Amino acid sequence: MTNRLHADRSLEVARALRAAAAETRSALEASRNLVRRSREQSLFAAEQMMPRDGDSGPSKHLVECLIEAYEAAEYDADAQTRLLLDHVLQHVGRRIAGTIGPRATGIAVH
Repeated sequence: MTNRLHADRSLEVARALRAAAAETRSALEASRNLVRRSREQSLFAAEQMMPRDGDSGPSKHLVECLIEAYEAAEYDADAQTRLLLDHVLQHVGRRIAGTIGPRATGIAVH
């Protein structure tokens, strides 16, 4: 009788281990898919940020003037001016990022 109980318990443990292994395989596959999609999205984003038609990015003088204008707008009561300068700086920042690329700025790309 104890042999039968031991055998039943062993089968039960084996089933549980098989189920755990199947769940682990499923989780690993899902993780691989997430990593693959993340890499594809990162490559796509990097391609979108690449300079087009010889765009060398904005001049240093332009960037400095925009930063000064943005800082001066902090004291202006017109919220639309601040918002407009915020959008302009974001656009210029994207151009700069596209020109120099993520690796040059120290951003890890997988």
